Amino acid sequence: MLKHTLVSGALALVLPSAGLADPCGELLLNADGTWENGYSWLDVESPPPDYGSFAECYSGDGEICALVYWVSDIGFNESAIFDAFVWLDDGSGLPGTVVCAKLHNDPGPIPNWPEIRRIDLSIEGCCVSGSWWVGFRGDWGFPGFYILSDTNGPDQGCPMTKIAPGLQWPEGWQNVSIIYPEETKALGIGAYLRPCAPVGVEESSWGRVKSLYGR
Repeated sequence: MLKHTLVSGALALVLPSAGLADPCGELLLNADGTWENGYSWLDVESPPPDYGSFAECYSGDGEICALVYWVSDIGFNESAIFDAFVWLDDGSGLPGTVVCAKLHNDPGPIPNWPEIRRIDLSIEGCCVSGSWWVGFRGDWGFPGFYILSDTNGPDQGCPMTKIAPGLQWPEGWQNVSIIYPEETKALGIGAYLRPCAPVGVEESSWGRVKSLYGR
């Protein structure tokens, strides 16, 4: 079975790309902002709904207002349509229930390595608490892009991928290092988090309740 990596051999270092001009919240990112490799799956290796997904874990209470992906390509020039997901932690340190999704996203052209592209995908109403995961699944034939990886950063993230049935590796969520030849500290997947908006209450609701008892 094919393993799809962006580079092999010597590390290739690139600088982080520019972020949102008007950030919607605080950026959470496990990686150190420089990238040494990248990973992807083919379509037969990533059947829906979310096999072939890549994910990183974070924690905190608030609304995820944007998902962020650092990506590159190797010249397949294929469609880069992808599905974005937010999962709750399943209680054992793995992605569990999907709580938010934004499907069939088209990021436009993806540059070839060593150039990179940062994809900022806005999302609304995705309030989370505790531990949760953010990531994506490629909806393509040949890879539309490779998610970049940090292999020498100072911080250890939680770089995971969901392996489909019938491949040569254990099925389900696994650390990417079970597939790819080097230890990966973190993937190029982050999120912007801000306080959740308070739940709206109709101003006249209390007046309606009182009217029931004033007759």
